Amino acid sequence: MHVVRAIGSTILMLAAQACCGIAHAQGEASRADAALSVVVLSADGHPLRAEVARTEAERLRGLMGRPALAEDAGMLFAFPEPRRQCFWMHDTRVALSAAFVGDDGEITDIVDMAPLTESRHCSARPVRFVLEMARGWFARHAVAPGAYLTGEPFTR
Repeated sequence: MHVVRAIGSTILMLAAQACCGIAHAQGEASRADAALSVVVLSADGHPLRAEVARTEAERLRGLMGRPALAEDAGMLFAFPEPRRQCFWMHDTRVALSAAFVGDDGEITDIVDMAPLTESRHCSARPVRFVLEMARGWFARHAVAPGAYLTGEPFTR
């Protein structure tokens, strides 16, 4: 009876170690996936750094779960083709402003979004890029529709 318990305990311990090893490896992989490339941009002469979300998974994750953003940091969402883009703040704790941006870097419109809401905020026309910054960043820097972003990937 003690041998059976000892063998059972050993099997459970090995299974737990294997499970934890897999979970640890998956955790490392998800952290590696979370590292996005960063671009340096200028919005009407005001420098900023933006992580770039290029894949569907990166765009879906966006800034969800982040507790804060640095003052001149944001996220640039890059889509494969221009279309009317719509954004919402599901599981996003930071109040954001989003600029909808054409291929040439022109900001077509800017919307302010409240945290943890499901309200949709859509571009006025088809665009391929959306730049999210801390809420009010564009207003504090007097960046309005008609202004331009410069830097990769924008061409003019």
